Amino acid sequence: MENVRNIAKNTLTVFFARGFNSTFGFLSTIVLARYLTVEEFGKFTFIYALIGFTVLLADFGGFHVITRELSKHPEKAKDIISSTFILRISIAILLLALVFLTIRFMNIDSSTKAAIYIIIIPQLIFSLNTIFVAVFTANNRFGFDALMQVASRGLEFLSIILVLIFNFGFLALFVAIGASYIMSAVLGSIVYLRNYDVPVLRYDSKYCKYLLTESLPLAITTFLSLAIFRVDIFVLKALKGSIDVALFSIPYACIYTLSIIPQSFVSVIFPILCKLDNIEERNTFIFAYKKAFKLLYITSLPISILLICLSGNILQFIFGAKFLTSAIALKIIGASVPFLFLITLNTFSLVPMRKQHLGTVGITLAFFTNLILDFSLIPKFGYIGASIATSVSYGIYFILTFYFILQNLGRLNITGTFIKPVFAAGVMALFIMYFPSVNPFIILPASIIIYTLSLMITRVFSFDDIELAKSIVRPNKTRYIGN
Repeated sequence: MENVRNIAKNTLTVFFARGFNSTFGFLSTIVLARYLTVEEFGKFTFIYALIGFTVLLADFGGFHVITRELSKHPEKAKDIISSTFILRISIAILLLALVFLTIRFMNIDSSTKAAIYIIIIPQLIFSLNTIFVAVFTANNRFGFDALMQVASRGLEFLSIILVLIFNFGFLALFVAIGASYIMSAVLGSIVYLRNYDVPVLRYDSKYCKYLLTESLPLAITTFLSLAIFRVDIFVLKALKGSIDVALFSIPYACIYTLSIIPQSFVSVIFPILCKLDNIEERNTFIFAYKKAFKLLYITSLPISILLICLSGNILQFIFGAKFLTSAIALKIIGASVPFLFLITLNTFSLVPMRKQHLGTVGITLAFFTNLILDFSLIPKFGYIGASIATSVSYGIYFILTFYFILQNLGRLNITGTFIKPVFAAGVMALFIMYFPSVNPFIILPASIIIYTLSLMITRVFSFDDIELAKSIVRPNKTRYIGN
């Protein structure tokens, strides 16, 4: 019961932080989309895609492995942190040299190259903070992660606003954003040192090798998860240009912002799942997975319906008329929201079972499917083809990871979880389509109410679900929660 209350408390903390992060990230996207030309916005997206790859490789999938190791072996904390720092710094230096060498031979304009040079080092420095976040997370202290997300995103947003107000220009955006990352990194170091000892950089070849071996499958999985989206940008840039990059990136920004919902919830239950990987705790693990699956699935369906049915209204209201042509792309990508939510859960759940390599297999197949579809569809359909490729690849990735979960946990008996919410979502969609001209601010809350009522009528929520909710709101009144 104490775990349930902790999950509720920590989920709210993380959700607030990630909500702040994604909200201000989304606001930054809106401001830049309205201020920059479509072509400049496409360049900005391309630069961030390249830097995102670099930072992701620098982490090398280590965050989840470090969190798991610290959760299970707190007595080895100093060795784990020391080895991780050495690995991260070494990998960052190699990546920095590789990027500098690579962009010299890339066919991109000088302003784009300069922007990459400016932003990459501050990003890599800030990315070291994920080690500190792992330490706090393993000890069920989520306030640090919340602080880092709020501080870094808030400073980044402020820097963008200042550059735009004073009209300093395109390159000044990256100077200001880079400065905000350095300030956030300094803040994170100060807070960490006030709570824990100074990390001692002591090389342990055996443990470094172990961390690399354990992290490699997750590194590949995380890299390819990002690549499913980023590869579209690179192929669009090469075959179509910056305008198509921008028209694809805007719908995806909407989806990426929504990803805070599964990420916040799953990141909170992850340390608890890491402690349930033995045979005795198998039933508890299955119970936790099924409830998390149900919650994320029920949450994702109405979001998907709203994006499909109100795509034009959403784009015009948020980004302006110049991106209205992206409405079809938003409908296509919006259909993949349920897959995106459940992929997050499945990928995290494979780690405590020490089956992260299966996630790597799934994402590899999905990535190459996406790449093949990109080269097949983008030459003819441009950003719409990229949207189709991304949605299909997410679907394949979900099917594969869910199959791997079933292979390791056995039959989960969640057929009702799949079917009943679809009926409720269908009723909601029919309601929206029946009133196409009604103000979206009226139709949106009304449709959510109809969806909720449909869930209640079809009895989607079981006795365990109700008791679990009661345990969060009124823990002393809960009668029973089954396994």
